[in-house]
Amino acid sequence: MILSVLVKNLEATEKKRKAHQYSGNDDDDDEIKEISSKDKGKTVASGSGSTQTTLNQLLKKDIKEKTCRQIARFFYTSVIPFNCVKNPEFIKALEMVAKHGPGFKQLY
Repeated sequence: MILSVLVKNLEATEKKRKAHQYSGNDDDDDEIKEISSKDKGKTVASGSGSTQTTLNQLLKKDIKEKTCRQIARFFYTSVIPFNCVKNPEFIKALEMVAKHGPGFKQLY
């Protein structure tokens, strides 16, 4: 039950973020924009400021959703309070695992 509430909360947050992202400025400035390395792989529609989502972005989004669900499942099945995600040590541990990359092995 708690897991479903957490998943629904994550989905609602994602929907709000998307709605906020798409409700941005509607300026019709036809400025020429430089493409930085950050924007590489996105196609900018002339004058509208909208971008085309790349396949990599879709795959990363899917991986992120699966990862968040698995972390929530771990907390739920281990009966760990969900507010532990605010613990600085937990945040630091996740950052270090992310820096290590996909080859990280379990501790035991």
